Amino acid sequence: MAAASEADQLVAVLIGSLNGHALEDLADLPELRQRYGVNAPVIVGGNLSVGAIKNDDVITRLHALGVDTILQHPRQIVDAIGKLTVQPRTCSEGEFSFLPAALTKEV
Repeated sequence: MAAASEADQLVAVLIGSLNGHALEDLADLPELRQRYGVNAPVIVGGNLSVGAIKNDDVITRLHALGVDTILQHPRQIVDAIGKLTVQPRTCSEGEFSFLPAALTKEV
């Protein structure tokens, strides 16, 4: 989150979970977002829980931690990024920049 807070044109924070410990790894997400003032949407994908059987409880708990979008498959990232509603920000002449306005929770 520290690096995200320093980004000039942060549109979203994308987190990939490889080890199945997404809930444990993101337990401090609400505190870190507040501490660093990161208001950009958080998108999470990958192996969200340990074991072959996945359940909706993990998704509900990730949303409760402040995750905005949860990807079930890598190909969904294009759609998730496309759903970011952006609005132009005033910039220097010849420069373009966008800031996120909203992100749909369903992908």
